[in-house]
Amino acid sequence: MNPRLAAALDYRARGFALLPLDPKGKKQPHFAALKRVHGSSTWKPLAARPASEPEIHAWFEVDPDANLGIICGPSSGGLVVADIDRPANARGLGHPPTPTVRTNRGFHLYFQAADRVDTTATAWGELQGEGSYVVAPPSFHQSGHEYAWLIGLDDCAIAPLETLEAERLRPEAPTQAEVLLPRGATTTEAVGIGGDGSALARLDKAVSAALTVLGIDARLGAKASGKFSCVLPGHGPDRNPSAALHRGRDGVWRYKDFHRPSDPGTLTLAEVRASREAGRIIGLNAPSQSRWYQRLFYEAGFLPARPAPLHVPPGLSPTAHRLADGFALLLALRALRDDGPAPYTRSFAGPWCGTGEDRAGEGIAELVREGVLVEARRHGRTRLYRLADETVREASARLGVDAGAYLGAARRRLALGARRYGEGAFLERDNTRELLEETPDGAAYCLLAS
Repeated sequence: MNPRLAAALDYRARGFALLPLDPKGKKQPHFAALKRVHGSSTWKPLAARPASEPEIHAWFEVDPDANLGIICGPSSGGLVVADIDRPANARGLGHPPTPTVRTNRGFHLYFQAADRVDTTATAWGELQGEGSYVVAPPSFHQSGHEYAWLIGLDDCAIAPLETLEAERLRPEAPTQAEVLLPRGATTTEAVGIGGDGSALARLDKAVSAALTVLGIDARLGAKASGKFSCVLPGHGPDRNPSAALHRGRDGVWRYKDFHRPSDPGTLTLAEVRASREAGRIIGLNAPSQSRWYQRLFYEAGFLPARPAPLHVPPGLSPTAHRLADGFALLLALRALRDDGPAPYTRSFAGPWCGTGEDRAGEGIAELVREGVLVEARRHGRTRLYRLADETVREASARLGVDAGAYLGAARRRLALGARRYGEGAFLERDNTRELLEETPDGAAYCLLAS
């Protein structure tokens, strides 16, 4: 039987309300299955009337690869899930044993509440309550990670919500960006999601803080700043003022370079930051613009990104170290909008890390070769990477085997369709599946991320 269908029937028997999810690993309903089986593409009615066994069978007849979600709230017996996607902020979180799922970025801890509980943001993630749902094992994340039980539903009872430390349920303190946003603006706008990342470039206090990062000594007026010596590469320090900031009709502050009096002399603050890092004046396309805006306002203290710790082998070149640090920052900024792997091309990484494109290409190749960067999947010709929690060298030392050789064997096995783990394979320490690989030397364990 389809493993997700079998799990769905088991969850239903335990009293959970379910919904089908997108098979591509995105946390969104499977609209086609909902429409075909229930006559509507919305999942909300399934909270009021949980799906029957024949309806669940029908979901997987529509799409055998559908993922699975569990609806929180009264329809699932008062289920509340602590969605911990920032585990570093959850250290010391107190609670008794309770069913726990390993997710792509952290954990899902299952609790039961007698009263209504709304979804609440916390410093460690979200408390998922009524009106929300969580991805359930054995679904797949878009990175290729398989959601799996660390503590199963048969291992212990679901703990009461009140046993979770009350102080840990307090909402996360707002960021400076949220405090300074105009009334009616959203956190989404603060980090530039869905746009070019320029929302904070409209806020005087955010821009004033960013000027320090850019090395600009000026004060903002209503529509312009005082003139100052140009800070772009190859310009200044000048005897006379050679640059200024001005606010456009869209409310965004921009940089005016007097060395180039025509319109191309106007740059976004993101382009100024990128140019100073790259050592040459560069323009940015929309996706890069968003990332550089996020980086600028993160460095100015207005975005709460948290770069992941690096696992790098000894002997890594300084360029590769710099590329690894840059990618960790890129992933942290990307996580403000979504999770998952990220493209890391030489044309982007060169300016991002201030190494130049040729050295960036060499550094990326070294990081991949050493197992620090791992290819999660591809988008067309573009490779999407993530950071490994354990390098090939570290895994080899821990296991006493050549993990790189066994990983290659496992990838070849995947290529033959022996088992699905998304589109890529990579090493992880805290979330691995140990597979027994038959080799000429006998049985040895290799690590393959699930």
